[in-house]
Amino acid sequence: DRVWATTITQGIIVIDKNNKLVRHITHEGPEKYRIKQERANRLVIGPDGFIWVTGRNGICRINPVSFEVDQFNDSILSTFDTLNCPLILFTDKDNLWLSISSGGVAHCNLSTQVITRYTTDNGLINNGIFDLGVDRNKNIYVATRQGLSILLANGRIKNFTQKEGLLINRAEGLLLDKHNRMWIGNDIGLACYTPQDSSLTTFDTRHGLSIYGFRVGSYFQMPNGEFFFGTPHGLQYFYPDSLF
Repeated sequence: DRVWATTITQGIIVIDKNNKLVRHITHEGPEKYRIKQERANRLVIGPDGFIWVTGRNGICRINPVSFEVDQFNDSILSTFDTLNCPLILFTDKDNLWLSISSGGVAHCNLSTQVITRYTTDNGLINNGIFDLGVDRNKNIYVATRQGLSILLANGRIKNFTQKEGLLINRAEGLLLDKHNRMWIGNDIGLACYTPQDSSLTTFDTRHGLSIYGFRVGSYFQMPNGEFFFGTPHGLQYFYPDSLF
């Protein structure tokens, strides 16, 4: 029943259900209780129950009970200490995906301690990453400045641009619906990719979507499946099936 929130320059704050400050965590002070990042980009509750923190200077994780910080000094994850890692995605307890600022994505197998990088050099459509997603088949979706890349579970990479059906050459946000369809948002509207038949359907203002498009990082799905999108002028929310 706590809220963990990042700030631009003041680290992380932890608030209880009565809006009382429980903890203020920064990059200063004893190593045992400080994060690596002066500015934390993203907080994720990992499969281990820890709060995982990413940003400039890599990755760390926080024990939500003791607030002790694991800096990963003796782990392969220390490889990212000199990098800016805005996004983090767990597909299970052993497989972690990261975006690297202007450097594509990295897959970290925590059980084998092996890192695999994906960039334009080996098939990724662009190295500037906006969002990461995964479907039930463990296909990894990478939303980039130049379109969408899907890292298929069989090792192949499939790319989508305007030529393949996107409204524009840009993919900014990803949401997976209850039918295992991945929704891709951008400045113009939405596209819906169905992995079962590799079909792509697009929706825009003609379907009632915002004429302003959607903002990067402003995508959320409620537990009941309802989508929420931030626009330059307020919020838009709906159930994805209603567009079909």
